[in-house]
Amino acid sequence: MFSTRIIGFAFACLTLSAGVSFARVTDADFANATQKYLQARSVEEKKDIIDSILEDPVLQGWKDIRTVNWMYSLFIQETDLTVLEMFRDRLEDCDRVEGPQDLGPDRVGALLSECDSWLHKTFLIGAIKEYPKWKDYLSPVIARNRDVRVLISAVETLLHHRRDYLDPGIRNWYDDFLSNDDYWQIRAATIEAVRDTCNAIDIQNHQDEFRNYASLLIGRLGGESGRLSADIVDSLIDIFRLERTLHDSVEKYSALFNPTWFSNSVLNPGRNGPAPPPPAANVFADFLGLPLVSKRIVLVLDVSTSMKSTVDAASVEPFRKYIGANANVRTRLDLVRELFRLFLEKAPANARFNVVFLHGAPSAMSTNLERADNTIKTRAMESFENQIALSSEAGDLTSVWDAITLSMTFSKRGENPVPDILDFTHFREGADTVILVTDGRSSSGRYVTANERQIDLVKELELYNKFRKIKFHAVAIPGADGTMLRNIASKTGGVVLPRG
Repeated sequence: MFSTRIIGFAFACLTLSAGVSFARVTDADFANATQKYLQARSVEEKKDIIDSILEDPVLQGWKDIRTVNWMYSLFIQETDLTVLEMFRDRLEDCDRVEGPQDLGPDRVGALLSECDSWLHKTFLIGAIKEYPKWKDYLSPVIARNRDVRVLISAVETLLHHRRDYLDPGIRNWYDDFLSNDDYWQIRAATIEAVRDTCNAIDIQNHQDEFRNYASLLIGRLGGESGRLSADIVDSLIDIFRLERTLHDSVEKYSALFNPTWFSNSVLNPGRNGPAPPPPAANVFADFLGLPLVSKRIVLVLDVSTSMKSTVDAASVEPFRKYIGANANVRTRLDLVRELFRLFLEKAPANARFNVVFLHGAPSAMSTNLERADNTIKTRAMESFENQIALSSEAGDLTSVWDAITLSMTFSKRGENPVPDILDFTHFREGADTVILVTDGRSSSGRYVTANERQIDLVKELELYNKFRKIKFHAVAIPGADGTMLRNIASKTGGVVLPRG
């Protein structure tokens, strides 16, 4: 419960700092709304209370600059991501305040600079993206902050303006972000943003701009490894509309994407379009068609009693090319076992991995990401068989959400997983790839019904993964909640397996 005294004091200070009188909304109106807000129990209740001031035809709260300060005094005390998202959406409309042009946006821009909380700063950055002077408000934030979460939010605002690609300042910011060696998550976000900007460029009329943006990715190829190197290759293949085979190597594309090829094959392709890439080299091992390039992977394996359901031969057929025609698969659990063996066989020795077992309360093989050597692989399979035995005792209660959030908390350090996925301790060393092997159905905890899983779970995962930039891939085992698994994969940049 918030302190009325703290919020009242904060609001008073902000009102004085604004130095603007009001005509339509009284102190009693604000005080009454504040008291109701503090007693509210749900996001919807809080939304209705805020809107009672903003949209009331008598109060006309947006007419008064103090409304911005009042909302901020409530906003700065919040930590719930869904509530903060609601405030962000409403602060986007503060240009409806009466007075000099940009009075409301200028106030939010000033609050953005004054705000010390990384969490609230990220949502304020989201609020300013529609303001005409958004660059003026964002520029000092980028210059003064090294916090990964703040900078990723800045990248997302730049992406929102991808059609402003003629502005050299935006490209320069991207160039700086791609050189950020502190956190790979900043570079991951920037790779996505540059790709989408390239796809927005009218290449026939703006060849130089296309060349400049594409060159940002080409120039970074040699500086990345693991998943990010694959992210760049995938982005270049996308923007150049090339075909990709399963085992394409980073080295191949580094050689391919040179200035001569770029000029001859992309900008002046002639009648036949871009020249195809040279023959593929078998470089990466793959898991169900997914190249195993990541060096930090977590598998979520469903070993609940529901996995003991039998499967028909036709539903297993898409997996046969990977697990072998003679693999003995009679139940979904048999298939999970074969897939886990396949992963352990394919995982490169220089990778780190962990396994989350989904049954009852989810548990993990280890407290951190382990090196994929033979000793750990043997231990992993033993843990898998032990967890199957335990699942019979735990019954059939499963929580997919709990397993997903646990998978996001490991690092290569030896510490225990952080208890809160909003705690970003060591998250630069956390997993960048999660592979879900589950039917996706929960029988306990949050998001039990199909509609909750497909909408609410995916939306909350997007919020919690906003800064971690983990790619979630999903294995569509027989009988799976395909819609939910597809949504998780698509919203996080992952794919549904098997592939091809």
